[in-house]
Amino acid sequence: MLPWALITVLLLSHGLCLAPLFTAVRADRVPRPLDVVGISVIIYFDLGVGLEVCGLRIHSSFFHSIFDASDSQVIIAGLLIAAAPWLMRLGSLSRLPVPGARLLRLRDGARRRWLYIVVVAVSAICAFVPGSLLVVQPRLRESRELLGRLLGPYIIVLSLPMYLLAFLVRVEELRTRWGRVFLGVVATSAVLATVFAGQRTLVLLPMLMLLFFGGKFSWKRTVGVAIGGATLAAFLLQPFKSSSSENTMSAAELFEETVGNDFYRGPELVRAVGMASAFGPRSVDYAGAGYVYAALFFVPRSVVPFKGNATAQAFTAEVTQSDPRSLDWGFGISAISEAVLNFGLVIAPIVLVAYGAVIGWLERRCERWQSLQIPLLLASLWIFGYHLPALLLNFGAMAAVGIGCEKFFTEQSGGGFAECLVEGRAQ
Repeated sequence: MLPWALITVLLLSHGLCLAPLFTAVRADRVPRPLDVVGISVIIYFDLGVGLEVCGLRIHSSFFHSIFDASDSQVIIAGLLIAAAPWLMRLGSLSRLPVPGARLLRLRDGARRRWLYIVVVAVSAICAFVPGSLLVVQPRLRESRELLGRLLGPYIIVLSLPMYLLAFLVRVEELRTRWGRVFLGVVATSAVLATVFAGQRTLVLLPMLMLLFFGGKFSWKRTVGVAIGGATLAAFLLQPFKSSSSENTMSAAELFEETVGNDFYRGPELVRAVGMASAFGPRSVDYAGAGYVYAALFFVPRSVVPFKGNATAQAFTAEVTQSDPRSLDWGFGISAISEAVLNFGLVIAPIVLVAYGAVIGWLERRCERWQSLQIPLLLASLWIFGYHLPALLLNFGAMAAVGIGCEKFFTEQSGGGFAECLVEGRAQ
């Protein structure tokens, strides 16, 4: 009875939450970040819960089915999942759609030429460095480990082509035929640069950005990219997951493994609920310690030795009974679990309201800094799949690079995005 009640509540709550998203997509408008949050909670929670209700059991060495937990844990987790997108919407303090983003126009003269030089040089170097490792170690898994040892934390540099691509897809001059060819080359270099990092997300992101934002936004494009992205994610599992690379997997096994490992945060949330107290933390050193780490994420530990560890690292250490300082990996945890583990069950909803307030504030800044829009939309899409440091690493850095390029290389001009759509239809 409880499984069917849970999935019914989730579908009703999140179905209503998606109404603004469907309205925007039907009108061929880019949705708001808070509308995309509704998609995130469905991908990372509802899909897996629905499969479990229908009899599919997610296999994991560390987590069990959510329905193996006590009824009280399942109910608390279910209520948090159902309410999460609404709590974020409550905190946004923005009921009206934000004005459409404008396309960016490059400045004439030397700065435009320097932009192309920088993009070509960065793309070539970032694609060549990991690609050259194939000569030393032709197997993907071993070359990935070698790259990690060589670059360490500086492996983020290989994401620079992807960050530049997020800026370039909004440039007006690149909406021509040759401009799209140039964007395709940058996207290809971004894939080649990050494929050895071992994260399928980094491989998929350049293609998603190019297809979603490299032309006229439409519901047909949205549906096609969503289906294609999910399919590609499943087939990329074989070469990327070391546990799956030894044996060939059937299509059904690929689907099950993809959902269980990449698109389902229910089991870890139920485990986090069981580990949490009503008020205050049990897993992290002090209340909000994980968010302090996130705030100081880009500051070297030698400068701030007190910044501690990420919430995911502390959670992983407790689940695996390990020392957090000895871990160089962590489970994927959602924004809900991060709030629960840092502040307890009672304060967690308030933290989710604060998430919405930050998203709403950043959304309003998009009118001034157009390069914020794509990172903010992508972060909203991944918000229930990854903790805050991971979002900052991928999308915070992307926003910083985009704003820097926008400030130095562009002059803000052109009509709103809706006007661009009208012009596109007229052509």
